[in-house]
Amino acid sequence: MKKFGKQIKHGYRKYFREIIRIIIRKLFPYLVQVRYVNNLSKNFDYDVQGHGEAKKLISICDELNISKGYYVDIGASDGYTSSSTFPFARNKNFSGLSVELDDVKFKKMQYIYKNFSNAFLSQTKVTPLNIEDLLNEFDVPKNFDILNLDIDSYDLFVIKNLLESYRPKIISMEINEKIPPPIYFTVTYDENHFWKGDHFFGCSLQAAYEEVTRFNYKLYSVIYNNAIFIPEEMNLEFQNLSVEEFYKDGYENKSDRKEKFSYNSDVDVLLGLQQEEAIIFLNNFFKEYRGMFILESRS
Repeated sequence: MKKFGKQIKHGYRKYFREIIRIIIRKLFPYLVQVRYVNNLSKNFDYDVQGHGEAKKLISICDELNISKGYYVDIGASDGYTSSSTFPFARNKNFSGLSVELDDVKFKKMQYIYKNFSNAFLSQTKVTPLNIEDLLNEFDVPKNFDILNLDIDSYDLFVIKNLLESYRPKIISMEINEKIPPPIYFTVTYDENHFWKGDHFFGCSLQAAYEEVTRFNYKLYSVIYNNAIFIPEEMNLEFQNLSVEEFYKDGYENKSDRKEKFSYNSDVDVLLGLQQEEAIIFLNNFFKEYRGMFILESRS
């Protein structure tokens, strides 16, 4: 009963939020749902939303003297729930692009953002093949200020293609937090792939680190299931930490980790396994997805 209570309490987090939303959609008229979320959005809690990611992005903008600019949110959901870019979307000093494929979430975002004159919306399935065309379509500046990426699938391939032509000043991307470094894991690109609400999504911190730093970015912070990267040339004091240390500080050793990520209890064993043992465990755990991911050990 205690575990069930925690699941209800955190119903809108990664795995249970979709189940809760389905139930709500059946119980309440759509317009009631939209207005309810819209009312919530008027009192945005910077410490709660996205595990404090929005608050961190604002802090970094302050350090970099970014008081106006352009954001891009790929996988924006309803534009409010767990959003790290909502404060920028409603800020008249910022313009931006929020992208979401799901029809229900997109319509909610349209309602919430209806008075945000500088926030442009696109209902698009983002892939590595169309990301550049999408940004070009909306005249996104080549060196825009904030990128948030969270599409629960082949995120790593999208960010790699995006960085071939664009250089955002701040990158915040979701990682598959349950897979510790130095394990390299990523879902491979398949246009027909959709997240099924399980542990199979995105990429590990190690994979994000290796691929993003190839473009001369540095890992700046890990906030639970999000990694923040900043270009090397930006005037910031970077922490001299290994990827493993970033992971431990930002996720594994967080005092509230088990409460916030109770749905990871069935894979928490990974945190205590040797690297080769973890590879064996994950290959077996993701056996139904064979051929759809890259899983490698790093020394």
